[in-house]
Amino acid sequence: MFCPPNSKLMQNALKRGYVLKGVCEGGFYPLLKKVAALQGDRVKVDKYVYINGKKQPKSRLYTQDPKGNPLPKTKDNNITVPKGYMFLLSDYHELSFDSRYLGLIEKNTTISLMKPFYIF
Repeated sequence: MFCPPNSKLMQNALKRGYVLKGVCEGGFYPLLKKVAALQGDRVKVDKYVYINGKKQPKSRLYTQDPKGNPLPKTKDNNITVPKGYMFLLSDYHELSFDSRYLGLIEKNTTISLMKPFYIF
């Protein structure tokens, strides 16, 4: 869980309803995403997301939202993740507003890290 940066991109996401109003700087609700890549991992964002050469499930890159609004393009489309950053990706909802559109996220924006858990 992390607070997204207070930026023009995020203010626009709030106006369009991609994120909810909340307590983070800029008035955003904290986002909950899976960490898909950390320092040293290679990330390629093309029509899909590839991490260390492996295509990620439900990672299609959309150019517009369901209402026809254009979606932002990340500058981080073929990089090695540097120290202090992470690439976040939802594998449960293909239309998630994550690092495909936001780019890399600084680790220091993290509010909580959750370990995977399993229900038997």
